[in-house]
Amino acid sequence: MAERLDRPKSDQRRISWRRNNKGSDRFGAFSEGIARFLGTPRFLFYLTMFCIAWIAWNIWAPADLRFDSAARGFTALTLMLSLQASYAAPLILLAQNRQDDRDKVGAEQDRQSAQRSLDDTEYLAREVAALRHAVSDTATRDFVRSELRSLLEELRADDEEARNEASSDRKSHRTDSPKKK
Repeated sequence: MAERLDRPKSDQRRISWRRNNKGSDRFGAFSEGIARFLGTPRFLFYLTMFCIAWIAWNIWAPADLRFDSAARGFTALTLMLSLQASYAAPLILLAQNRQDDRDKVGAEQDRQSAQRSLDDTEYLAREVAALRHAVSDTATRDFVRSELRSLLEELRADDEEARNEASSDRKSHRTDSPKKK
C-alpha cells in the first residue's frame, strides 16, 4: 500500500496499530507467557531464592553495603514484592480473559459439531425409516426361515413316506418271492 504523505508518521502508526490489532494480540500472548511462568514451581523457587538472598545480604553484609535494613522491616523488599503482585494480577486476569474467549470459541465449535452430528443422525434415521417402509412388502429374514423350515419338514416327510413305501415294497417283494418258487 502506498505511503500517505498527507498525514504525520506518528498518526499513521497509531491508526494502523488500531486497525489490525496485531499489537494487542502480541501483548496478550506476552501476558499469557508471563502468567504461565508466574504459576510454575520454577518461578516460586526463583522468587524464594531472590528473597532469601535479599534478606541475607541486608542482614550479614557490611553495614555500608546494606540497602534495606531489617530494622525498618525490609521496606524496599516489601515494595518490590507489592509492585510485582500489582503487575502480576492484571496480567493473570488478561490471560484468563483470553482463555475464556478461546473456551467460548471451542464451545461454539463443539456445539456446531454436535448439531451437525444430530442433523446427520436424524437424516439417516429418516432414510432407514424410508427403506423399511419401501421393503415392508418384501420377505423378511424370519419369514424366509419359516418357509425354509416348512419346506424342510415337507421334504423330510416325503422322504420318510418314500422310505416307508420302499420298505413296504421290499417286504412285499420278499413275501412274494418265496411263493413263486
